[in-house]
Parts: sequence; C-alpha cells; structure tokens
Amino acid sequence: MNKTRLIVYPSLFIIFGLYWYYVIEGNPIQRSDKYETTPVSQGLKAYHAKNYTVAIPILVENSELGNVKAQYTLGLMYDRGEYFDHDANKAIELWGKAANQGYWRAEYALGQMLLEGRGVKKNGSEGFKWIHKAAVQGISIAQYGVGLSYQRGDGISPDQDKAYYWFEKAASQNNTSAIYALGYMNQRGLGIPPSYSKAIEWYTKGAELDDATSMYVLGGMYLNGDGAPLDNSLAIDWFTKAAQKNYMPAQNRLGLIYKNGLIVTKDDGLALEWFLKAANQGDAESQYFYGLMTMLGRGTENNINTAVEWLTKSANQSHPESLFVLSGIYFYGLDGIEKNYQTSAKWLKLSAEKNNSKSQFLMGLSFLKGLGVVKNKQTAFIWIQKAAIQNNPEAQVLLGLMYQEGVGVHKDITLAKGWLKKSAKQGNQRAIDNLIKMHVD
Repeated sequence: MNKTRLIVYPSLFIIFGLYWYYVIEGNPIQRSDKYETTPVSQGLKAYHAKNYTVAIPILVENSELGNVKAQYTLGLMYDRGEYFDHDANKAIELWGKAANQGYWRAEYALGQMLLEGRGVKKNGSEGFKWIHKAAVQGISIAQYGVGLSYQRGDGISPDQDKAYYWFEKAASQNNTSAIYALGYMNQRGLGIPPSYSKAIEWYTKGAELDDATSMYVLGGMYLNGDGAPLDNSLAIDWFTKAAQKNYMPAQNRLGLIYKNGLIVTKDDGLALEWFLKAANQGDAESQYFYGLMTMLGRGTENNINTAVEWLTKSANQSHPESLFVLSGIYFYGLDGIEKNYQTSAKWLKLSAEKNNSKSQFLMGLSFLKGLGVVKNKQTAFIWIQKAAIQNNPEAQVLLGLMYQEGVGVHKDITLAKGWLKKSAKQGNQRAIDNLIKMHVD
C-alpha cells in the first residue's frame, strides 16, 4: 500500500462532540454531593438525580425569577427532549434569557444552535455574536469556536489571522482542539508560511495532553518524514497510542499496517484485532477487511457466517468492495452459503452503480443470462459497455462479441474489432483468439 499523507481536519463530529461535552453533558453547575441549600440548587440536585417531579417545579419557578442556571437547565431539557417534548425555539428562548445576563454556558449553547441551524433557522452572524460573548469571558471552548468561525467564514468574514489569534488564546488554556488547529494551520500554511516543525510542536503538545487526533497526525508525519526524520518506530508508537484511546482512524491504520506488513512484520492476528476495534465503531473499511480476512481464514479460523455478517454491515454503508464480495458469495454459493442469484444481483447492482467495473461486468452477465434478474440483452449491453469503458478486459472482449453477433445492439464489425483489440492489448487470450478467427492482425 502506498504511503499517504495523514492530514486530518477537525471534522464536524469533533466539533459536535465538544459541544455535547461542554454544554450538553457538562453540568450547568459543578456536580458535588455538597449542594447548596438554596431552592435552585435543590432543583438542580433533583434534576441530576432524574427526579423530575421535584426538579421541574423548582426550576420553572426560579427560571421565571430570572435565575440563569434554572433557565439554562430548562433550555437543555427542551433541546434534548428530556422530560419535555423537544422544542428548539423554547430552548432558544430560555437560553436567550440566561445569555442576556452574561451566563456563558447559555451564550455558547445559544450561539452553537444558531450557527448550526440545529432545529431552528440558521443565523450565522447571530450565532457568532453569542459565541464571541462567551469567548471574551475567557471560555476556551468558545475561543476555539470563534477561531473556527473565522477560519471557515462561518457567521463572520473569513480571517486566518484572527482565527490563529483565537486558537492561541484557547490553546493557552490547553484546549486540545485549538492546539490541533494550530498544528494544522502551520502544517498547511493557512494564513501563515507552512512550517512542519511548528506543526510538530503543536501536535506534540496536543498528544502530550492525550489528544488522539494529534497523536494520529504525529504518527503520519513521522511515517512520511514531514518536518522530522523518517521514524517508523515513532510512527507506530503514536498510531498505537491514538488507537488505544479508541480513535477509529488509528485503529484502521494499524490494521492496514499489520495486514500488509508495512514498516512492521506482517501479523494477521494483530491486523484482525485492530480491524475489529474499528469495525465495532462502524468503520466500513475495517468491517470489510475483518469480514474478508475471516472468510479467507487469515489470522483466524475460516468462518463464512461471521464474514457475511461483517461484510453485510460494511455493504450497508455502501462500501464498494464489500458489495462486490457479498455478491460473489451469493452468486457462487461459497463455503456452504446457499447460492442465491436474487440476493447476489441486489448487492451486485449497488456495487455496479458505484462504478465498480468488475460488478458492472457481472451485472451485464446476469442480465445476459437471466441470473437473479429478468433476462434483458439491451440492459446487459449497457452494463458491459460501462465496464469496458473502464478498461475491463473481460468486458471489452464480451462487448466486442456482442457487436460481432448483434446481441443487445446493432451488429457492427468495426466496433467489434475495436473492442477486441483493446482487450487483446491487455493480453486477453480470448480476444486474441477471436481476432485471429476474424483474420485481424
């Protein structure tokens, strides 16, 4: 497998995850067994214990009296659909009341909801305004959010200098997302001259703070020699640390490394172990490789039923190779799986629609012979032509023969010879033999 640069930009799931941790999963107040004896504190204590019968009347009453923690908590409940029916507008109303009193959690929650348009009409500029209010209070997650808005031009005109400024503010408080963002900006040269050495400094800081994404990217930089000498041992160390923190891309990467014997001794058992960890998190490629290796008995005993289970999970995510392999299992009835042309055709069609030339060729054969589908020579021709255009030699020779015999298309000897020649140039003996029969040099 060719080495590829391992550059990861903070994806939406990271952003949403941070939002969920700080605002949704984080408590409106510091959790403690030693709650204050004020009514609102007793209401919050009951809320955390999921004793809504006690909590709701207290929170509603104190919210109406202007208590920001009560307003914020009720807003969370409406946003979550917790006890109340989900009502984004009600959440905004309550958060707005708390935000107007300067309560940072409400400012940030309100800003995120408006910026994302989550359950309400998107209002980027208004969302940015509220996140900025929380940021100037020194809240690192909000500072990171402001930096991200400037970087993307989300709710504000893009400005890489200001993005860097706000990321640095958040990074000074050890916000690992901001630290990662600074590494990325230095690595990619966003608004600044690219500097792999500075990128490594930031990624290392993030990794030392247990940020799995930084660990993973560091591994890639040492693997590729970007800003540092090539160091396969360090690359594996960082990939492993990230994978041990349940970071799915690192688990998948280690699976590939051990499966293919890249920079380490080939080890199918370890490859399976890492693929399974990523597969259990829903990674389609890892599900495919785990299923394939289980089918082939690599690193484990052959188990076709387990293989089909994982290949199906991967195929349900439209992974092209899984679709193709599954179709073959049912087409040929491999390892005791009952032959089923209809099921095969279902998976084959999905794979063919993803431009897999092998699947397109087999789809054409299925229509040509009526295997699992209603026989249709014209449709067969269309699929075989698609595969031939992608330089599939078997499809090219069959397409040539279909033109030669007028199967599913008007007979055309010139086109027949042309497609047979294309296949013959790839060494296809069947094409060569047919050209000889046609007395074509």
